[in-house]
Amino acid sequence: MVRSYRSRHEIIVDILRVAFRGAKKTHIMQGANLNPSMFRKYFPMLLQNGLIVEKNDPDGGFLYGLSSEGKEFLKTYRSLRSKLEGDIKEEVTYARALWRER
Repeated sequence: MVRSYRSRHEIIVDILRVAFRGAKKTHIMQGANLNPSMFRKYFPMLLQNGLIVEKNDPDGGFLYGLSSEGKEFLKTYRSLRSKLEGDIKEEVTYARALWRER
């Protein structure tokens, strides 16, 4: 069985992605596929750094959504990742072309 571990950045992005439209803690934890221990490790840090904001839920309790900084972080991360993946694809295509020329 091959295990695939997510990086710290991937976990943070998963949390931000789920919280984008507003969600309760449980939904964020489930949507980001985090166990309670991992959630307690990352979620407070995102709140303290202002990437996630707490809002009153009309049904009671709280909803958590992205601050403008959180939205900008997510947008920048996605853009960089897209560019990097594009660069990798170009390198693979180039390497294959070189290989065929041999």
